[in-house]
Amino acid sequence: MCSDRIPRPARTARLWLGGLLAAGGLALGAAVLISDLLAYWVPRSWLSAPLLLPLAGLGLGLSRFCAMPAAGLLLVWLAGAAAAVLWRVPIMDRLAELPGAVSHDFLTLPIAALAIGGTLVPGGRATRIALWPAALIGGGAYAMTVKLSDPGDIGDPTVLLAGLGLGLWVALTLNVAARIPPARWAETASRILGSWLIAIGLIYGSLALPGNRPAQPTPPPERTLPPPRFPDFGETGDAPPADVDGSRFPFQSDGAFNPERAP
Repeated sequence: MCSDRIPRPARTARLWLGGLLAAGGLALGAAVLISDLLAYWVPRSWLSAPLLLPLAGLGLGLSRFCAMPAAGLLLVWLAGAAAAVLWRVPIMDRLAELPGAVSHDFLTLPIAALAIGGTLVPGGRATRIALWPAALIGGGAYAMTVKLSDPGDIGDPTVLLAGLGLGLWVALTLNVAARIPPARWAETASRILGSWLIAIGLIYGSLALPGNRPAQPTPPPERTLPPPRFPDFGETGDAPPADVDGSRFPFQSDGAFNPERAP
């Protein structure tokens, strides 16, 4: 448990939290109003479990550190995101070898969920040690998810930069919220969220395996229509309609005219 809680007074912590929420909300609203691309991407892709849940775990994990180590942990998260963007092609080639990876966003959700969640459950010194490599993996998985969900043109960094900024905002906001006294709830909440992340990662990862995919519904059998009662009725061609009852038409079934049937 970090004894140097930043900020220390509860009133100052609430001011920091309110400032972060207001600044992030205003920045997000302005970005959505200015950019049509972000207006499309934020509600459809960013507000999703693969992006927000590992970020929430990272934010709660940051509250276990003092100010300087927490800042260093965020730099490690950004380094993982930068590495994933720079070397995303070889990373995706490796991940594509896993079963079901291509059809499930290269398994970025279970990777980030298991990495972050697995470090939050133990608590104490184990969490503070394991969160460093987990932040590197979580940052890379987050950047991969943002790039895979980017609807913009190739080379346009708008969505990537906005996604990184939003990720830092979520992590910092939860970090400050977890430092508001009394802080006992933060350790309990981090362990609960960590167990949820582990469960989500295992379930989502197992569903990605080819043998565990839900079976496709069997198409209904094709309906066979009964044969028509009068197969020759309504035919077009040189031949006249077939003789049905022998008295209605003046033509026989072979097409010959029968004057006895003429009206």
